[in-house]
Amino acid sequence: MIKRKGNSPVAGEQLVIPIDVDLTFQTGVKKKAFEGTKSADLYRPLIEKIRVIDGFNPRIKTRKYRLGIEKLARDMVRSGFDETQTLTVFLIYENEHHIICLHDGHRRLEAVFLANQYLAAEGKPRIERVPVTITEKNDSKSLNIGVVRRNDKEPLTVLEKAILARRLNTVDGMSPEEIAVEMQDSEGELTPYYIEGLLLLAGAERGIHEIVAEDKISGTEAIKQIRKHKANALSFLQRATDGKEHVRPRDLPGALVKRVTKKIAPRLVTAVRELEADPAYDQLKEETRLKIKDLMDRLSDAEKKDPPLTEDNPGATSAANPEATGKAKK
Repeated sequence: MIKRKGNSPVAGEQLVIPIDVDLTFQTGVKKKAFEGTKSADLYRPLIEKIRVIDGFNPRIKTRKYRLGIEKLARDMVRSGFDETQTLTVFLIYENEHHIICLHDGHRRLEAVFLANQYLAAEGKPRIERVPVTITEKNDSKSLNIGVVRRNDKEPLTVLEKAILARRLNTVDGMSPEEIAVEMQDSEGELTPYYIEGLLLLAGAERGIHEIVAEDKISGTEAIKQIRKHKANALSFLQRATDGKEHVRPRDLPGALVKRVTKKIAPRLVTAVRELEADPAYDQLKEETRLKIKDLMDRLSDAEKKDPPLTEDNPGATSAANPEATGKAKK
């Protein structure tokens, strides 16, 4: 394995972002696809007989991805292929041939081929066949939704989820609301707003995809910046991540000022109120005084609607509005 920092691709290798893929097929016949296979190996085809459709797997082959494949391959060299973890395939008919195509298990199948290289080097028997489960549906929508549901063991990244959301939306005609239902995972229910963010990320410029794929910034933070900076998002993210392996939200330009402003805000309010009471306050320009008044009026309105509770007067809200107290008791 080639050692390198960050999550960038191997030197000289272009990062592939599989945004779009054609999933229009004619259904194949099971008996024909497994023709010539012994009954004992009916659902254990030769690994060379399993076609991997280019671009179908939304996973992006970053450094982290390749390290995962390496680990799987080494495990297979030591313990063999885990027969309980079957690959999922679907059948297509193409050029008068019935073909077995991989639906789920791309990482495991790739690891098998790598493991066979190590096994050959050690003079050991290679893994020739793997167990498969056949899914009957091979339409685009079913295949894409199937990928969402079958990747819980190694969760998809935000960018990979965005790729699937885009396919479900643009190719399969699903709304953000429908996609949210299908894509909800162990983290809980997803909202249409979250899906709209994924669609924004998937539709962003390739430069943003590369920044996220290389883990220079999280996919979630990239979506926030796309919403905020719109057409200038790429420029902002390039400047923010230039020369850095990973940038946290707290390290983005302007984040420190925002944190400090939030921290000192109560003292600023106190200082402004003291300024208003100062005899010299009237010497300020009228324009300046009007700006201060506008800000303080907005704060006062908020305090009236949401008065803070104090230890001395925990029932301040009720005392200030006795009618509300009576209604609450009813």
